[in-house]
Amino acid sequence: MTIKDIAKEANVSVATVSRVINNYKWVSPDLRERVLKIIERESYHPSYNASAMATGKSRVVVIIVPDIAGTFFAQFTSVAAKILKEAGYATVLVQTNNDEAEEESFFSGSFLGMADGIISVTDSLEESNLIRLLKPLRKKKKPVIFLDRRIPTYIADSIAYDTKSAVNYAMEKLLLGGHRRIGLILGAKGKSIITDKLDGYRSALRRWGYKQDRELIRYGDWTVETGIAETEKLLKLSATAIVAGNNCICEGAAIALKRHGKTVGRDIALVGFEESDSDRQLFDRLGISTFQLRPSAMATDACDYILKKLSDQESEPRTAYHATVYPVDFIDRGFAANISRGTRPENENERE
Repeated sequence: MTIKDIAKEANVSVATVSRVINNYKWVSPDLRERVLKIIERESYHPSYNASAMATGKSRVVVIIVPDIAGTFFAQFTSVAAKILKEAGYATVLVQTNNDEAEEESFFSGSFLGMADGIISVTDSLEESNLIRLLKPLRKKKKPVIFLDRRIPTYIADSIAYDTKSAVNYAMEKLLLGGHRRIGLILGAKGKSIITDKLDGYRSALRRWGYKQDRELIRYGDWTVETGIAETEKLLKLSATAIVAGNNCICEGAAIALKRHGKTVGRDIALVGFEESDSDRQLFDRLGISTFQLRPSAMATDACDYILKKLSDQESEPRTAYHATVYPVDFIDRGFAANISRGTRPENENERE
């Protein structure tokens, strides 16, 4: 069945059927219901190519992620694709492998120009590159939203978790429990998601009057392997507590601690981030306290934003954008047990 067949049976124009399919507002409820009943009965699926030719819209939203294998990104894209499909949009998934050059090629190529909207869950591009690459998309009034990174409001809209406050909260609890040798394991240097966590770590130390020991801040990749390798180094540096920058690093840290016969909550403190339902089950079993990220909720909010912008159709490109920051829930599984007096600093040399 074609769109013309539906229009003929419903006794409406082809334009009316098109408006119903594309969820336009100016169709009366009775006409909409009549058309939708026929579409449902016939299991009609519109051709995206035909729709693009007729309306100038592709009905496609591109989602850019660094690694689809990550539990956060897998859950995020699954939920987002379902929501967009229900709204009549196809999803194209792009994986950048945390490569800045690869991400830049996607933003600068004609590929994104074909999309109606873009959701980016990456953190590879520097600010100056973002400003340059977003200019042509702005001219075309393409809605773009960045997830899980802070974007200045003169660049683009963004949704991010308040990971700075999260790490600061963990540090406060650890310092209050007597810990002074607190390790922090992160991914590659220089990215906004890392900067926020590092700021939270440093601000707590400053508040307590302690100097930062740069050796206790470890960098690598967002992987289990990094968690294992850097935890081994932190143990040699006499760390009594570890803050892991993401779920994979936290899992790796737990593996390394087990190899050394360390029990979390008794011999050493460990806190991380859980990024999916499977993470929650793992950290429940291991007794590791975490900050809970909600990829499904973030996907829902991102899609709501994109769909609203696509329906609003702003007449002029914007010069001001919105940055939404969500608090992070803390799941305390007993990570911050007080350490013994013998492991506290014996003098004030560590203080500033």
